[in-house]
Amino acid sequence: MRDELGSADDFRIFSSPLGRCRQTLDLIVEVTEWSHPEPTFDERLMEIAFGRWEGLSVADIQQCDGVEWAARDADKWHYVAPGGESYQDVAVRLGDWLGDQQGETPVVIVCHGAAGAVLRGLYLGMQPAQIMTLDKPQGVVIRLRGGREEKLQGIGLVGAHS
Repeated sequence: MRDELGSADDFRIFSSPLGRCRQTLDLIVEVTEWSHPEPTFDERLMEIAFGRWEGLSVADIQQCDGVEWAARDADKWHYVAPGGESYQDVAVRLGDWLGDQQGETPVVIVCHGAAGAVLRGLYLGMQPAQIMTLDKPQGVVIRLRGGREEKLQGIGLVGAHS
């Protein structure tokens, strides 16, 4: 990432305030030796909320809430998990965040798999059905520029701290 941004002192870092993103951000700062700028933690970058399903495995959800899980599988974009949110809800808050980003200043975003896929899809102008087919990689860097996305090769955070 340091190579990607070069010596630019003029970039902004945004992150989900949730624990995993904070840990990832700490690792990024350590590996890149960035001392500037201070990150902005924004709740709009948080992962999709699964309500009462938070922390459960798919098998556990299917066992205790099989009918609801089947409804979710039938229409993931619109389905709202009990006490949670839909992908459409995530798209609204991420679209709001994306709309706030203006100018030529590079932005580094640290967010989660599903939220990242939705954000990429919105940036790329995809329809909901297309967004739902995007992969949700972990520990990778994806560059969004000029209406395109590119997974940067040789860059990843998995195991980088060992």
